[in-house]
Amino acid sequence: MLRAARHAPFHWRSRCEELLGQSIPEATTAGPATGRIEALSIYKKADDSGRAIALSGFAERDGTAAECIVIVDGSRTVIGAGASVSERPDLERNVGHSLGRVGWRAVATLPPSAAVCALALFPGEAKPLPLADCKHVAQDAGR
Repeated sequence: MLRAARHAPFHWRSRCEELLGQSIPEATTAGPATGRIEALSIYKKADDSGRAIALSGFAERDGTAAECIVIVDGSRTVIGAGASVSERPDLERNVGHSLGRVGWRAVATLPPSAAVCALALFPGEAKPLPLADCKHVAQDAGR
């Protein structure tokens, strides 16, 4: 429904969405963090089919915003995706120049395991890069 309404991040099919259900080995995403998860909330799906999570944060590498965001659970299975949707004046003040849309939002199914991490896929890169501050989800939260 959100894709049909062209609602971001569902208004286009990203490379990150193509990874849904796939496993991403931790060794392929080693390296310094290129951003972070700043917020996570749990909500009940409108169709009463269960719960989901919404995440937000920022991702940038050498002044370039992420193309899209991948959300993985504790077993490193891709359970959600997101997109860069907002500018972040707070970050721009620190670097002294415009970064573009480095603030991202993502949605995912509520994971069966407690850990949730995010990875950023940048233009021209084949592999997603890690974001800092993985979150733990209380399995009984949001009921």
